Amino acid sequence: MHIWDTGGSEKFRSMISLYYKDAAAAIICYDVSDEKSFNSVHYWINEMINNNNNESDNFVMALASNKCDLDPA
Repeated sequence: MHIWDTGGSEKFRSMISLYYKDAAAAIICYDVSDEKSFNSVHYWINEMINNNNNESDNFVMALASNKCDLDPA
């Protein structure tokens, strides 16, 4: 198992596809206290769907929220 966390940072976008090209699963996380973070979820879902080379029909994607203990900004 490989776990990669780029934090959605812009400077890693060019290399991110190397991490998920043959992935069997993905957990897409967002920050519940940051609307911009939530709005980027669709981007990452589309990235996984369009760029994953795993030919298995069993690809799993999960959505997870974090920072639930913080007040919304």
